[in-house]
Amino acid sequence: MKFVRLITCLSVLCSFSLSASAQKDFSKEADYAYRNESFFSATELYKRAEAKAKPAKKAYINFQIGECYRLLVEPAQAQTYYSRAIKLKYDKTNPIV
Repeated sequence: MKFVRLITCLSVLCSFSLSASAQKDFSKEADYAYRNESFFSATELYKRAEAKAKPAKKAYINFQIGECYRLLVEPAQAQTYYSRAIKLKYDKTNPIV
């Protein structure tokens, strides 16, 4: 009986530790929302992704946030994020900007 209880406790602890160590990739979720034209949701997800992103990825994320705001018809917000993307040298890797 104690053995079954021990196995059950260990399996529960392992499942919690696995779920805690797996981080959500907000950038992928945001890209998916952007492709589905859910720009408000994409903006929120990109902002979450930006907090954990490396500098090279932050440039892309800021450009995408700018695109979301542009498509949401909020040009002042779009300008802010486009400027951030340029400061992070996104225009060097993607000359379309």
